[in-house]
Amino acid sequence: MIDLQLLGGLDVNRPDLSPNARARRRHPLVLLALVASAAPQAVSRDRIMAFLWPESDASRASNSLRQALHSLRRDLGDDVFLPETPGGIQLDPQVVRVDLWSFRDAIARREFGAAVEAHRGPFLDGFQISGIPELSRWVDVERARVEREY
Repeated sequence: MIDLQLLGGLDVNRPDLSPNARARRRHPLVLLALVASAAPQAVSRDRIMAFLWPESDASRASNSLRQALHSLRRDLGDDVFLPETPGGIQLDPQVVRVDLWSFRDAIARREFGAAVEAHRGPFLDGFQISGIPELSRWVDVERARVEREY
């Protein structure tokens, strides 16, 4: 099982994952965060490219996305993502455990103690990529949403 932490920081863990794995680099981590936070909805490739590579032309952004997805599949396994649909990219909940999902599921079940336990801190706490204002705004909106839920 792969553990993705979005609350109280941003990290991905798997028992055999190297501390220096490409999956732990900034862009692949943010890609995981974008896809995980949208669940159960898929995220389109265009949206991911607009957030992560806004200054790149479509061809270069598409290539960067392909490389990031390849790195994630290589480091985390081919089954980390569900088969891609016209709607976009989704993580496989049978393979990936996300603290944000646990938090929101506990709230939906009205198990508030479990929600408090799952909430280890602000959304993507301490994580920044400078120079991408749309991404920064998205993080701020998601952080505020999680705090309201909390």
